[in-house]
Amino acid sequence: MPPLLQSNGFTVIGLHLGRQNIQCGALRFPSSARHPGGTSLVSVARAGGTGYEIAHYVDTNYDGSAAFERAVDLFLETVNELETKWPESLPVVGLGIAMPGVLDPRRRLVRFSAGAMNAGTGVADEFVECLIERTGKAHTCRIFGQPEGEDSSQITRQIQIENDATAVARAWVLQHRDVSDCACLLVGEGVGAGLVVGGRLLYGGRFSAGEVGHQVMELSDSFSNYDTRLDEAQADIWTRWVRGRQSRHCLCGRTGRHWEMVSNGDALVELFQMLDGDLCRNLIDCLAGNSSLMLDHFERANEILKKPRPPEVLADLKERLDSVTMEAARLFAVPLAIGISNLINVLDLGQVVLLGRIPALLKERLQVYVPPIVRQRTLSGDVNLVFHGRAKEIAWRGAAQIFVDPTYVEGARLREMALPGGVESPSKGSKKAFQGEVNQGR
Repeated sequence: MPPLLQSNGFTVIGLHLGRQNIQCGALRFPSSARHPGGTSLVSVARAGGTGYEIAHYVDTNYDGSAAFERAVDLFLETVNELETKWPESLPVVGLGIAMPGVLDPRRRLVRFSAGAMNAGTGVADEFVECLIERTGKAHTCRIFGQPEGEDSSQITRQIQIENDATAVARAWVLQHRDVSDCACLLVGEGVGAGLVVGGRLLYGGRFSAGEVGHQVMELSDSFSNYDTRLDEAQADIWTRWVRGRQSRHCLCGRTGRHWEMVSNGDALVELFQMLDGDLCRNLIDCLAGNSSLMLDHFERANEILKKPRPPEVLADLKERLDSVTMEAARLFAVPLAIGISNLINVLDLGQVVLLGRIPALLKERLQVYVPPIVRQRTLSGDVNLVFHGRAKEIAWRGAAQIFVDPTYVEGARLREMALPGGVESPSKGSKKAFQGEVNQGR
């Protein structure tokens, strides 16, 4: 039995509702984590706020549809494991949900469309309704430690939401106790960041402080302004790629030239295709699946080398893969490094962690090309750049750790919860009020 189950602790479930996968897990915390004796994430880490994992489930077949139904499935699997293996861990104090998009944690609402969810969606309300429909109100009350027959709004109070990049930043700082100023940069469909300054997460006045992908970036269509070591064909690819990407509308609906339009996953895939379209078609044929090229094809590219093929064919594929990866990294590193430099100069960060859906074979090359550009463009010069794995492995942890984080927007009230139920619940009126803000363009 885990030591924390033998002591006076509490259990929280974290859920990461990503665009392509869902992860859910349970963390057990010591009672000391509720009152860490400080107001920063560093004090939480010292009080045991990292948590002990006692359950973890992953859904890799998620396609973005029926979001709440799939999330409830994984949540119930996690609860079932706790009921079977660690009944002492129940009931759970709360559920933290991390997801992409601009969210309003106070009212548990989506402010800007996150994946399949529309603006104004009440995440906690929708989740509770789906959970009660699936498992019954009595069982739902038992899971969250509420008396049977309690109003569902009481359960809703025990659910908190967080932008996934911010959740990742929380988990990162709690795991690395010597970090107090950093940005956890997520590269995927867009570019977002979880920002930590002075050991505290930054939210901003309207909870959109981490939407760094929408900074305007005017890239020169001549690569010679950044590096003179390109041949004519490579320079032409850069020019066409930059002009094409910057002329399109951003995912936010505004005109292009936003940073994420030249630094997100789609931009990277398009760059690969322009550098070697025939190789890209080979990857699709060899690895099957989706007929359109995705980053997953490059993540799994080494599988090609394990397939029974003539040695000369494998050697050619490997050589071309190495070549296109090096060229892509060299070009992709420029806008990526410029955006990172801007973040460092504005917030005086000591560390930037790069996460997201960047293939490992490309990440190795980015470690070569990005740091020199950042050093050249930042005032401090001495910045720790970390190229980490995918964010999904730690986002669910950051969501669960909401309940021990005094820097969370509801942190003061969460710490006062002797038992669940101390956080103000969003009313139906808050949804109407929010919709009014949207209609007024606020």
